[in-house]
Amino acid sequence: SQQGCPHCKRLEPMWEAMETRLGAAGEGVRVGRVNVSTDNGIALTFDVERFPTLLLLSADGRAYEFQERRRSLPLLSAFA
Repeated sequence: SQQGCPHCKRLEPMWEAMETRLGAAGEGVRVGRVNVSTDNGIALTFDVERFPTLLLLSADGRAYEFQERRRSLPLLSAFA
């Protein structure tokens, strides 16, 4: 996320719900947020060009970007 990004702020309740859902299911998935305004090295590492950018980072270090334009809890949970 980027500080002040309205799209990022709108997704905040969804992140919290995903943390609860995936954590309770024992999926081994952790949900995190990065403020690229202060942590721009991460944005450079993962070639973040727009906000919000939704990435899944696998245990082996690969990054997968969520490509759907529509963002919902079921779609994001299935992606994770």
